[in-house]
Amino acid sequence: LLRKLCSCKKESQKAIEFPISFSPTVRPEQYFEPVGCADCYYTGYKGRKAIYEVIPMDKELSEIIKSKESRSNTDKVLEEKGVKSLADSAYKLFLEGVTSYEEIYPILASNF
Repeated sequence: LLRKLCSCKKESQKAIEFPISFSPTVRPEQYFEPVGCADCYYTGYKGRKAIYEVIPMDKELSEIIKSKESRSNTDKVLEEKGVKSLADSAYKLFLEGVTSYEEIYPILASNF
């Protein structure tokens, strides 16, 4: 679950650095940061949004897992099949202004 930014969020254009393990396809020109107001109890966040990764199993993927191929091979097959990773889902919410960079950073950093 990621915390959602409250409506009191503010636009930012500060430079941000992404973890080495994550290379974004689109770099944001602007993004939103938490501010805090009485409505969100001065946290800058109100509510949560679930992110998930659904991997449909098929014969090809089952064989790859059984053969214990390297993770990079598995990731390549999942990418070819159009499966979005947790990091991709989190980054999309960041680009849409739903959540903050601080919320998605741990997910992007664990994308190895």
